Amino acid sequence: MTAAAFTSLLESIWPHAAAVALCALRLFPVVFLSPVLGGQAAPPTVRLTVTLALAGSLHLAGGVS
Repeated sequence: MTAAAFTSLLESIWPHAAAVALCALRLFPVVFLSPVLGGQAAPPTVRLTVTLALAGSLHLAGGVS
């Protein structure tokens, strides 16, 4: 992969990655404190994975293109 192709790929992915990250930041406290989503009983890696999965699905369901 050339540097130009890599830069082009990053430029096309960046807006989506930023949107998912912002959604994850909003969902982070909910997942960490909600007993339904694991709460204190779930390990941190599981809680982070649930947060990113919810953020990604929210991003896709929102129809962001």
